[in-house]
Parts: sequence; C-alpha cells; structure tokens
Amino acid sequence: KLIILPHPDDKIEYLKHSIENIKEISDELFQKKYLTLNKPEWLTSYDLFDKVNLLEKKEEIEQKIKIIELYEILLYGYDTPLENSVCEILSSLGFNIISRSKDRADLCFETENTRFIAEVKGLKGSATEKNTHQLYKWWSDELKSESKSEKHLKLIFICNAQRQKHPEERDSFFHEKVIEIAKIHKWGLLSTLELFRALFEIYNNKLSKENAISIIESQDGVIYFKNSEE
Repeated sequence: KLIILPHPDDKIEYLKHSIENIKEISDELFQKKYLTLNKPEWLTSYDLFDKVNLLEKKEEIEQKIKIIELYEILLYGYDTPLENSVCEILSSLGFNIISRSKDRADLCFETENTRFIAEVKGLKGSATEKNTHQLYKWWSDELKSESKSEKHLKLIFICNAQRQKHPEERDSFFHEKVIEIAKIHKWGLLSTLELFRALFEIYNNKLSKENAISIIESQDGVIYFKNSEE
C-alpha cells in the first residue's frame, strides 16, 4: 500500500504518474527501508550470534536510560514535567503517594509516621520568600480538611533553582530568609540537584532508599544527603 499525504488535488493524474514510475518508487522505498521482508518463524531458533541475549541486554539498557532521563528532569525541569518527575521518583524511593490536584498542593505523600505536603517549583534564580507563600495555604487547607490525617504534618518545598545553569555553576538555592522561615516552621527545603545526587548515591549502593526517606522525614531547613550512611 502507498498512502499519499497530503491528498493530491488531481488524483487521476497523480495515480497515473505513480503507476508509470512504480519501479522507481518501489526501489526508492526499499532503499529507505520502508518495505521490509517477513522473517520466517524458524529464524528465532537459528541464533548463532546469540541475538536473543543481545536483545535482552538492549531492553535492560534502554530501561536504565529511561530511568536516568527521568532523573535528569530534576536538573532542568519546571511546572508539570518537574512535578511528574518528582512524584515518580519519590514513589520509587518508597513514599506512599496520596494525591495530586490542581486545587490542592502539588504533591501529598506519606511514610508510616509523617504526612508531607509539598510545593514543587523550577526557578531561573534562587528561591525567595514569595516562592514559598503557597505552603501556608496548603498548611491551612490541610488543617481544615475533613480527612485530616493523625500523622505528623510536614511541609516541604522542592525546588529546581537556577535551572538554566550548569549544576556545578549553581550556588545558593534558597535565600537566607527562606532558610530562616523553614527552620522556624520546621519545613524541609529540598533542592532537586541534591535529590539527583542522592539518586546517584543510591544507584551506586552508597545510600539506601530507607535512609534517604529517613533524612527527608527528619531534617528541617535545607535537606542534605551527603555522608548520610556514615
């Protein structure tokens, strides 16, 4: 079958032209690999080059690449893609994801003892006090909620600050006032770059997922994972 897009205005003349040049068209399509040969069923059992094993390795490698690309969004993402990435990563670490809604906090997740209300942002600069104002609303909404949890409530601001800079060129992710407020209210401040580096430590078996969860749960102010297993 040959499907022509967009539709030619003069179909009869176009078809006539195509039929007259069908060999040239066929040869060109074959060269471009648009036409393929059907492989016989017995070919899968005649595997002298161990192709099956190579395909399994390829699938495993592609899956690892997919995970790494998810992690990389932490370095440059913002808005919904960043929120989606953070949500999927926290779930993979072992947090119980509760809800995501446009009318509520960007993300709610839990451990056995703690309920987290999170605001997730990607910023061109460092996080200022105005960037965290929404946390007060989420905190108020949670306290008024009929389904209020009996667990300890912790607010956490997850931020990809200075997202347009190379990671090694980034400096202060949170302004001093933000850090001061976070310590007073016992909020967590988590840089997505710090989370990315923690994922690298987990990947290399230098940090356990359980310990990463414990750090996020217990640290107030700016959250650090460095030397956490020592």
